Amino acid sequence: AGVTPLLFKGWAAARSYPQGWLRPYGDFDLLVRDCEFAKAQAVLAGAATAFLGKNYTLPLGPRSHCAVDLHDRLDRFYAADNDTLFA
Repeated sequence: AGVTPLLFKGWAAARSYPQGWLRPYGDFDLLVRDCEFAKAQAVLAGAATAFLGKNYTLPLGPRSHCAVDLHDRLDRFYAADNDTLFA
């Protein structure tokens, strides 16, 4: 679809949590540029079997799925802005 996402959080971030069970491993956190956010939403919405908040559930097969958590910025959580992260 021409959208360039960055994958973040997940397994690497889980080491920083005080208890391992606090960080679920069942989702993908994706960051996209502001100008590509609407396109990313449309692509995910077209493929999703469910949507809750900003989390999309995508089918992986007859009995499995994955969740995608889409973000348009991270500077609320981290110090770097999108331009720096994508550079």
